[in-house]
Amino acid sequence: MGQSDAAGTGPEYSLVVPVRVQPRGSRSEIQGVRDGRLRIKTTAPPADGRANKDVIRQLAKEFGVPPSRIALKSGASQRNKTFMISKPAVLPSWLREMHPNSQDRSDPIDLSNG
Repeated sequence: MGQSDAAGTGPEYSLVVPVRVQPRGSRSEIQGVRDGRLRIKTTAPPADGRANKDVIRQLAKEFGVPPSRIALKSGASQRNKTFMISKPAVLPSWLREMHPNSQDRSDPIDLSNG
């Protein structure tokens, strides 16, 4: 997915991102936004939190942050989950699909509410 980072330093806020996870996929990938949720495929099975760990890894790469700055807020054992990304270094281009004013704000953005 495309990314933008104008000044090389990320915003000083957190993002709350609703995600729909498809475990046991043919490959791990971020598929884009559909029905107000970021869709992520993972090859990992849902057992023992392995799918959640892979999703966190993918989100960390997409937002340019270490995995420790991503927290699973809800949906640990469900396909619909909510993650919080603290101080993202990069704002992916698909973010605008979820929240059109995402780059024009300095306050926290809760993408789960549109």
